[in-house]
Amino acid sequence: MKFLGALTLVVVLLAIVGIAVGWVTFGREGDQATIEIKTGEMEQAAGRAVVRGREIVDDAAQAVDSTIEDHQPAPSPEPPATETTEIEITVPANESKPDPET
Repeated sequence: MKFLGALTLVVVLLAIVGIAVGWVTFGREGDQATIEIKTGEMEQAAGRAVVRGREIVDDAAQAVDSTIEDHQPAPSPEPPATETTEIEITVPANESKPDPET
């Protein structure tokens, strides 16, 4: 039931828009009522909308690309070279340790 309600709402909205822009017109001649739908105008408008949509997407993509290029991190500098010095300490094995209690 929700689907039918949503579908009805979409159809009504499309009809209102179609009437507002002149794609759908109603007429009456004597005993006959007519509904005219100008499909050619609708197709042209849809084509223009597609082209404009592509332009918007392309503009947005270019803006994102330029933003990314502008915010690239600067290359990190080389760390300073460090020098190492080796120190050799020799302790004689026969040397006695002092007695802490004395």
